[in-house]
Amino acid sequence: MKIVPEKARSGMNTARIDTGSREIYLHSRYDPVKEAGRLIDSYDINKGDTAVVYGAGLGYHIAAALDRVGKDGRVYVFQLGSEVFEYLKKVGNLEQLAADARVSLIVEDDISLLAARLASALDIGGNKGSTLVVHRPSLELLPAAAADFRTVLEDWEVKRSSYQRFSGQMEINLAANAEYCRKLGDVSVLFNRFQNVPAVLIAAGPSLDAALPHLAGFLAEKKGLVLAVGSVLKPLLSRGIRPHLAVITDPQQFVVNQIAGINEDIPLAIFPTVTPQVVQNYQGPKVLAFPNEQDLLDKLNAVPSAAVETGGSVATTLLDIAIRMGSNPIIFVGQDLAFPNNRLHADSSTHRKIDMEDNMVLRKVKGNNGKILSTSRALDIYRKWIEDRIARESKRRFINTSLEGAQIRGTEVIPFCDAFGQLSWFGEDSNLDQEGLHERIARLIMPKGNNC
Repeated sequence: MKIVPEKARSGMNTARIDTGSREIYLHSRYDPVKEAGRLIDSYDINKGDTAVVYGAGLGYHIAAALDRVGKDGRVYVFQLGSEVFEYLKKVGNLEQLAADARVSLIVEDDISLLAARLASALDIGGNKGSTLVVHRPSLELLPAAAADFRTVLEDWEVKRSSYQRFSGQMEINLAANAEYCRKLGDVSVLFNRFQNVPAVLIAAGPSLDAALPHLAGFLAEKKGLVLAVGSVLKPLLSRGIRPHLAVITDPQQFVVNQIAGINEDIPLAIFPTVTPQVVQNYQGPKVLAFPNEQDLLDKLNAVPSAAVETGGSVATTLLDIAIRMGSNPIIFVGQDLAFPNNRLHADSSTHRKIDMEDNMVLRKVKGNNGKILSTSRALDIYRKWIEDRIARESKRRFINTSLEGAQIRGTEVIPFCDAFGQLSWFGEDSNLDQEGLHERIARLIMPKGNNC
């Protein structure tokens, strides 16, 4: 890997990183100062705050951070590799910035020590805390030995960027939905009501296509619950598969297509931040699922017991709901979390087209078939979240039917036909057999959660 100094169009210094397989600019080729300002603008940093920055670069974003925190703020800058840092000093203005009393530069050659000191710096802001700023091009300078450290920073940045990207739309949706949502019940009416009832969780991964023919038999034999993400609702209904509950969480307009034209009474769990057309137009029974965020709970006078852990996606939210319902075992269908055979989603799903930037393949994971699979940073984050959630459920069984998808620690890998075939009725409540699962869920939801 080489760092090649260049001049930007604005006349300021920049640098190009040649990794051997691609080239990445450490700062803008056009105007590094404006680019640095936009980076710091994307963070919630105010006067008097503390910014903890990974990646010194040539210093443009450090200067922008200093402008933002003002005379009473602090900026901590972390860089791995003293040799790299010495080179960056020659090209940029880091020495001048280091002379500022508000700046602390921490350069380490030991990744473990650097990570520990960075974690410590994030705690120095007292109750308010500090803001971590990731200079993403600087991650390209990290050696292979720092892969875990890089992954942690990438994961954090993906989550932050996703929230930043949609937070404005969620606020708009919440304001438009507030009055409607006050008329709805919440998904907690289902919690602990289905102890030891098997549940199939249906996501939109490529392996769903092969599983679809077997799902109708699972339902016909009344072996348990079928819970689905919204993007597979139409494909399931077209094959006579009527889920007991579907979940929609995304605030974007495209999810309207997932419920358009559906006239069946499929219970739908929704976030109060989904697009208003879903809240207002869906004619079936609806219940609210609240992300576990105190500000949102306060705005809608919701109790914490009604909150769910989201994990960042609709499929991870679905898992938390199933666990809270008491389901056991839980069977994953279409939860590939990778791109087997270079496919992102099942052909049958109504999932939106994914931007290549969102799904740029940056990671490799081991598949259930022993092969190394390509995946995205976002999918890898969801996989790790699922593994952590499973690890907290020692008495619950989890089955993964995606034979070509990513390995999920804590799951048994069993073909869907075998997984469905070995199930018997495990429900503790004999009334469930007599009443039926669809009827039980409808009865629990309808008294509070009829249409808006």
